[in-house]
Amino acid sequence: MRKPAYFYHGSRAQVERLEPSKARSGEPRAVFASPERAYATAFGLPIVPDPKGRRSWSFHYRGGAPRVTIHCGSLDLTRHGYLYRVPSKDFVRLDDRQWLSYEPVVPRDCEFVRGADYAHWIETLPATRARLRIAPCISPSSRDIDFDSIERQATAAFQLPAHSIHGPSHWRRVEQNGLMLARRSSADTDVVRLFALIHDCKRQDDFADSRHGMRAAEFVATIRHLLPTLDQANFERLQLACALHSGGQRHPDPTIGTCWDADRLDLTRVGAVPDARLMSTDFGRHLAERQSRFAPKYRVRDATPNWIHSYGGL
Repeated sequence: MRKPAYFYHGSRAQVERLEPSKARSGEPRAVFASPERAYATAFGLPIVPDPKGRRSWSFHYRGGAPRVTIHCGSLDLTRHGYLYRVPSKDFVRLDDRQWLSYEPVVPRDCEFVRGADYAHWIETLPATRARLRIAPCISPSSRDIDFDSIERQATAAFQLPAHSIHGPSHWRRVEQNGLMLARRSSADTDVVRLFALIHDCKRQDDFADSRHGMRAAEFVATIRHLLPTLDQANFERLQLACALHSGGQRHPDPTIGTCWDADRLDLTRVGAVPDARLMSTDFGRHLAERQSRFAPKYRVRDATPNWIHSYGGL
Protein backbone atom coordinates (compact mmCIF):
# COMPACT_ATOMS: atom_id res chain seq x y z
CA MET A 1 0.00 0.00 0.00
CA ARG A 2 1.10 3.56 -0.62
CA LYS A 3 2.38 5.26 2.48
CA PRO A 4 0.14 8.19 3.48
CA ALA A 5 1.60 11.47 4.67
CA TYR A 6 0.15 11.05 8.17
CA PHE A 7 -0.78 8.28 10.57
CA TYR A 8 -2.91 8.30 13.73
CA HIS A 9 -1.91 7.34 17.25
CA GLY A 10 -4.44 6.95 20.06
CA SER A 11 -3.46 7.30 23.71
CA ARG A 12 -5.00 7.95 27.11
CA ALA A 13 -2.09 10.27 27.93
CA GLN A 14 -1.51 13.85 26.82
CA VAL A 15 2.09 14.38 25.69
CA GLU A 16 4.07 16.75 23.52
CA ARG A 17 6.26 13.96 22.16
CA LEU A 18 5.41 10.29 21.65
CA GLU A 19 8.10 8.05 23.11
CA PRO A 20 8.72 4.44 22.02
CA SER A 21 7.03 1.90 24.28
CA LYS A 22 6.75 -1.87 24.33
CA ALA A 23 3.53 -3.45 23.06
CA ARG A 24 2.01 -6.34 25.00
CA SER A 25 2.32 -8.59 21.97
CA GLY A 26 6.09 -8.55 22.22
CA GLU A 27 7.18 -6.16 19.48
CA PRO A 28 10.27 -4.04 20.25
CA ARG A 29 9.94 -0.63 21.85
CA ALA A 30 8.43 1.68 19.28
CA VAL A 31 5.77 4.29 18.60
CA PHE A 32 2.83 2.49 17.02
CA ALA A 33 0.49 4.28 14.62
CA SER A 34 -2.10 3.42 12.02
CA PRO A 35 -3.40 4.87 8.75
CA GLU A 36 -6.83 3.76 10.00
CA ARG A 37 -8.31 6.61 12.04
CA ALA A 38 -11.05 4.55 13.73
CA TYR A 39 -8.60 1.85 14.82
CA ALA A 40 -6.23 4.42 16.35
CA THR A 41 -9.15 6.20 18.03
CA ALA A 42 -9.97 3.01 19.93
CA PHE A 43 -6.58 3.23 21.68
CA GLY A 44 -7.50 6.71 22.92
CA LEU A 45 -10.79 5.65 24.50
CA PRO A 46 -10.81 6.19 28.29
CA ILE A 47 -11.25 2.51 29.15
CA VAL A 48 -10.42 2.05 32.83
CA PRO A 49 -9.45 -1.22 34.59
CA ASP A 50 -11.92 -3.44 36.41
CA PRO A 51 -11.66 -3.89 40.22
CA LYS A 52 -8.94 -6.51 39.69
CA GLY A 53 -6.85 -4.10 37.64
CA ARG A 54 -7.57 -5.81 34.32
CA ARG A 55 -8.21 -3.94 31.09
CA SER A 56 -8.63 -5.55 27.70
CA TRP A 57 -10.65 -4.86 24.59
CA SER A 58 -10.76 -5.65 20.88
CA PHE A 59 -11.61 -3.60 17.80
CA HIS A 60 -13.67 -4.70 14.82
CA TYR A 61 -16.25 -3.51 12.33
CA ARG A 62 -19.89 -4.54 12.32
CA GLY A 63 -21.93 -3.58 9.28
CA GLY A 64 -19.17 -1.18 8.29
CA ALA A 65 -19.33 0.66 11.63
CA PRO A 66 -16.44 0.59 14.15
CA ARG A 67 -17.07 -1.39 17.32
CA VAL A 68 -15.04 -1.97 20.48
CA THR A 69 -15.74 -5.06 22.59
CA ILE A 70 -14.66 -4.57 26.20
CA HIS A 71 -13.49 -7.84 27.77
CA CYS A 72 -12.27 -6.40 31.07
CA GLY A 73 -12.77 -2.86 32.34
CA SER A 74 -15.26 -0.15 31.44
CA LEU A 75 -15.57 3.01 29.38
CA ASP A 76 -15.51 6.14 31.55
CA LEU A 77 -17.99 8.57 30.04
CA THR A 78 -16.65 11.43 32.15
CA ARG A 79 -13.08 11.25 30.85
CA HIS A 80 -11.31 11.61 27.55
CA GLY A 81 -8.23 10.34 25.76
CA TYR A 82 -6.32 11.72 22.79
CA LEU A 83 -5.92 11.08 19.07
CA TYR A 84 -2.63 12.32 17.61
CA ARG A 85 -1.91 12.90 13.91
CA VAL A 86 1.74 12.13 13.26
CA PRO A 87 4.02 12.51 10.21
CA SER A 88 4.64 9.11 8.61
CA LYS A 89 8.22 9.83 7.53
CA ASP A 90 10.05 7.66 10.10
CA PHE A 91 7.51 4.82 10.25
CA VAL A 92 7.98 1.33 8.83
CA ARG A 93 5.20 -1.11 8.15
CA LEU A 94 4.42 -3.82 10.71
CA ASP A 95 1.20 -5.17 9.20
CA ASP A 96 -1.86 -3.96 7.28
CA ARG A 97 -3.10 -1.94 10.23
CA GLN A 98 0.00 -0.90 12.19
CA TRP A 99 3.20 0.98 11.42
CA LEU A 100 5.99 1.72 13.87
CA SER A 101 8.79 4.18 14.49
CA TYR A 102 11.77 3.34 16.68
CA GLU A 103 12.40 7.03 17.30
CA PRO A 104 10.31 9.55 19.28
CA VAL A 105 7.65 11.30 17.22
CA VAL A 106 6.34 14.85 17.57
CA PRO A 107 2.61 14.95 16.69
CA ARG A 108 1.36 17.44 14.12
CA ASP A 109 -1.89 17.96 16.04
CA CYS A 110 -4.14 16.36 18.65
CA GLU A 111 -7.86 16.04 19.41
CA PHE A 112 -9.92 14.75 22.32
CA VAL A 113 -11.44 11.27 22.33
CA ARG A 114 -14.33 11.80 24.74
CA GLY A 115 -15.87 8.69 26.25
CA ALA A 116 -19.40 10.08 25.96
CA ASP A 117 -18.95 10.66 22.22
CA TYR A 118 -18.00 7.04 21.55
CA ALA A 119 -20.41 5.14 23.81
CA HIS A 120 -22.22 3.89 20.68
CA TRP A 121 -19.05 2.03 19.64
CA ILE A 122 -19.08 -0.13 22.75
CA GLU A 123 -20.20 -3.75 22.76
CA THR A 124 -19.97 -5.67 26.02
CA LEU A 125 -19.74 -9.41 26.50
CA PRO A 126 -22.85 -10.93 28.15
CA ALA A 127 -20.63 -13.23 30.20
CA THR A 128 -18.69 -10.38 31.78
CA ARG A 129 -21.42 -7.71 31.68
CA ALA A 130 -18.77 -5.01 31.39
CA ARG A 131 -20.31 -1.58 31.95
CA LEU A 132 -19.57 2.04 31.38
CA ARG A 133 -17.91 3.58 34.44
CA ILE A 134 -20.62 5.38 36.41
CA ALA A 135 -20.34 6.82 39.92
CA PRO A 136 -22.52 4.78 42.33
CA CYS A 137 -26.04 6.15 42.53
CA ILE A 138 -28.10 2.99 42.89
CA SER A 139 -31.33 3.17 44.87
CA PRO A 140 -31.44 1.28 48.20
CA SER A 141 -34.04 -1.10 46.78
CA SER A 142 -31.78 -2.22 43.92
CA ARG A 143 -30.42 -5.10 45.93
CA ASP A 144 -33.97 -6.49 46.14
CA ILE A 145 -34.73 -6.36 42.41
CA ASP A 146 -33.42 -9.24 40.34
CA PHE A 147 -32.48 -7.36 37.18
CA ASP A 148 -31.08 -10.49 35.56
CA SER A 149 -34.46 -12.15 35.94
CA ILE A 150 -36.19 -9.09 34.49
CA GLU A 151 -33.82 -9.16 31.53
CA ARG A 152 -34.54 -12.84 30.93
CA GLN A 153 -38.27 -12.13 30.96
CA ALA A 154 -37.85 -9.22 28.54
CA THR A 155 -35.62 -11.24 26.23
CA ALA A 156 -38.14 -14.09 26.18
CA ALA A 157 -40.89 -11.60 25.25
CA PHE A 158 -38.84 -10.05 22.43
CA GLN A 159 -40.09 -11.21 19.03
CA LEU A 160 -37.46 -9.63 16.78
CA PRO A 161 -34.00 -11.07 16.01
CA ALA A 162 -31.43 -10.73 18.79
CA HIS A 163 -29.31 -8.43 16.59
CA SER A 164 -32.25 -6.03 16.03
CA ILE A 165 -31.51 -2.33 16.43
CA HIS A 166 -34.07 -2.43 19.26
CA GLY A 167 -32.68 -5.58 20.84
CA PRO A 168 -30.70 -6.40 24.01
CA SER A 169 -27.53 -4.54 22.96
CA HIS A 170 -29.64 -1.38 22.63
CA TRP A 171 -31.21 -2.02 26.05
CA ARG A 172 -27.78 -2.22 27.68
CA ARG A 173 -26.65 1.03 26.11
CA VAL A 174 -29.85 2.75 27.26
CA GLU A 175 -29.13 1.46 30.78
CA GLN A 176 -25.60 2.83 30.59
CA ASN A 177 -26.84 6.18 29.30
CA GLY A 178 -29.53 6.32 31.98
CA LEU A 179 -27.15 5.69 34.86
CA MET A 180 -24.85 8.37 33.51
CA LEU A 181 -27.71 10.89 33.27
CA ALA A 182 -29.05 9.92 36.70
CA ARG A 183 -25.90 11.29 38.31
CA ARG A 184 -27.08 14.77 37.33
CA SER A 185 -30.88 14.43 37.26
CA SER A 186 -31.57 12.69 40.61
CA ALA A 187 -33.66 10.10 38.76
CA ASP A 188 -34.65 6.87 40.47
CA THR A 189 -32.12 4.40 39.09
CA ASP A 190 -34.32 1.36 39.62
CA VAL A 191 -36.91 2.83 37.27
CA VAL A 192 -34.21 3.86 34.79
CA ARG A 193 -32.68 0.38 34.67
CA LEU A 194 -36.07 -1.31 34.40
CA PHE A 195 -37.12 1.04 31.62
CA ALA A 196 -33.94 0.23 29.69
CA LEU A 197 -34.66 -3.50 29.81
CA ILE A 198 -38.38 -3.28 29.05
CA HIS A 199 -39.18 -0.28 26.84
CA ASP A 200 -38.60 -2.05 23.48
CA CYS A 201 -39.13 -5.67 24.49
CA LYS A 202 -42.63 -5.82 22.95
CA ARG A 203 -41.70 -4.42 19.56
CA GLN A 204 -43.05 -6.37 16.61
CA ASP A 205 -41.35 -4.31 13.89
CA ASP A 206 -38.12 -2.32 13.80
CA PHE A 207 -39.56 0.46 11.67
CA ALA A 208 -43.27 1.08 12.26
CA ASP A 209 -44.83 -0.04 15.53
CA SER A 210 -46.51 2.90 17.24
CA ARG A 211 -48.08 0.76 19.99
CA HIS A 212 -44.97 -1.00 21.19
CA GLY A 213 -44.66 1.39 24.12
CA MET A 214 -48.19 0.65 25.30
CA ARG A 215 -47.52 -3.08 25.06
CA ALA A 216 -44.34 -2.58 27.11
CA ALA A 217 -46.39 -0.77 29.78
CA GLU A 218 -48.82 -3.70 29.84
CA PHE A 219 -45.86 -6.07 30.15
CA VAL A 220 -44.71 -4.14 33.22
CA ALA A 221 -48.04 -4.99 34.87
CA THR A 222 -47.46 -8.70 34.27
CA ILE A 223 -44.16 -8.65 36.18
CA ARG A 224 -45.35 -6.51 39.09
CA HIS A 225 -44.74 -9.46 41.43
CA LEU A 226 -41.03 -9.31 40.55
CA LEU A 227 -40.81 -5.70 41.78
CA PRO A 228 -41.87 -5.91 45.45
CA THR A 229 -39.69 -2.99 46.54
CA LEU A 230 -40.81 -0.63 43.78
CA ASP A 231 -43.38 1.72 45.30
CA GLN A 232 -46.59 2.53 43.47
CA ALA A 233 -45.48 6.01 42.38
CA ASN A 234 -42.35 4.64 40.71
CA PHE A 235 -44.29 1.72 39.25
CA GLU A 236 -46.59 4.22 37.54
CA ARG A 237 -43.59 6.26 36.38
CA LEU A 238 -42.14 3.14 34.80
CA GLN A 239 -45.38 2.37 32.98
CA LEU A 240 -45.74 5.94 31.73
CA ALA A 241 -42.11 6.11 30.60
CA CYS A 242 -42.54 2.89 28.61
CA ALA A 243 -45.93 3.82 27.15
CA LEU A 244 -44.92 7.21 25.75
CA HIS A 245 -41.19 6.91 25.12
CA SER A 246 -41.38 7.09 21.31
CA GLY A 247 -43.78 10.02 21.06
CA GLY A 248 -41.19 12.78 20.73
CA GLN A 249 -42.25 14.40 24.00
CA ARG A 250 -40.39 15.92 26.93
CA HIS A 251 -41.31 15.34 30.56
CA PRO A 252 -40.64 17.47 33.67
CA ASP A 253 -40.36 14.45 35.98
CA PRO A 254 -36.60 13.78 36.32
CA THR A 255 -36.99 10.00 36.29
CA ILE A 256 -39.23 9.84 33.22
CA GLY A 257 -37.16 12.48 31.44
CA THR A 258 -33.96 10.56 32.18
CA CYS A 259 -35.47 7.38 30.72
CA TRP A 260 -36.44 9.10 27.49
CA ASP A 261 -33.14 10.96 27.14
CA ALA A 262 -31.19 7.73 27.71
CA ASP A 263 -33.08 6.12 24.83
CA ARG A 264 -32.60 9.05 22.46
CA LEU A 265 -28.87 9.26 23.13
CA ASP A 266 -28.55 5.87 21.42
CA LEU A 267 -29.90 7.15 18.10
CA THR A 268 -26.30 7.17 16.87
CA ARG A 269 -26.58 3.41 16.31
CA VAL A 270 -28.78 4.09 13.27
CA GLY A 271 -26.77 6.99 11.89
CA ALA A 272 -28.77 9.79 13.54
CA VAL A 273 -28.17 12.22 16.37
CA PRO A 274 -30.82 13.20 18.95
CA ASP A 275 -32.55 16.55 18.69
CA ALA A 276 -31.42 18.57 21.72
CA ARG A 277 -34.79 20.36 21.71
CA LEU A 278 -36.51 17.08 22.56
CA MET A 279 -34.29 16.24 25.53
CA SER A 280 -35.86 16.51 28.98
CA THR A 281 -32.76 16.89 31.17
CA ASP A 282 -30.07 19.55 31.10
CA PHE A 283 -27.29 16.99 30.85
CA GLY A 284 -29.17 15.11 28.15
CA ARG A 285 -29.43 18.32 26.14
CA HIS A 286 -25.73 18.96 26.61
CA LEU A 287 -24.81 15.48 25.39
CA ALA A 288 -27.19 15.72 22.42
CA GLU A 289 -25.64 19.03 21.39
CA ARG A 290 -22.17 17.54 21.72
CA GLN A 291 -23.12 14.47 19.68
CA SER A 292 -24.43 16.77 16.97
CA ARG A 293 -21.28 18.89 17.06
CA PHE A 294 -18.88 15.96 16.83
CA ALA A 295 -20.95 13.67 14.61
CA PRO A 296 -19.30 12.60 11.35
CA LYS A 297 -20.59 14.34 8.25
CA TYR A 298 -22.51 11.28 7.13
CA ARG A 299 -24.70 11.60 10.22
CA VAL A 300 -26.23 14.92 9.29
CA ARG A 301 -30.00 15.06 9.46
CA ASP A 302 -30.42 15.05 5.65
CA ALA A 303 -28.81 11.62 5.53
CA THR A 304 -31.07 10.19 8.24
CA PRO A 305 -33.73 7.71 7.08
CA ASN A 306 -37.14 9.38 6.89
CA TRP A 307 -38.77 6.96 9.29
CA ILE A 308 -36.48 8.15 12.10
CA HIS A 309 -37.77 11.72 11.84
CA SER A 310 -41.24 10.62 12.94
CA TYR A 311 -39.94 9.31 16.25
CA GLY A 312 -38.55 11.23 19.20
CA GLY A 313 -36.81 8.08 20.36
CA LEU A 314 -36.30 4.53 19.24
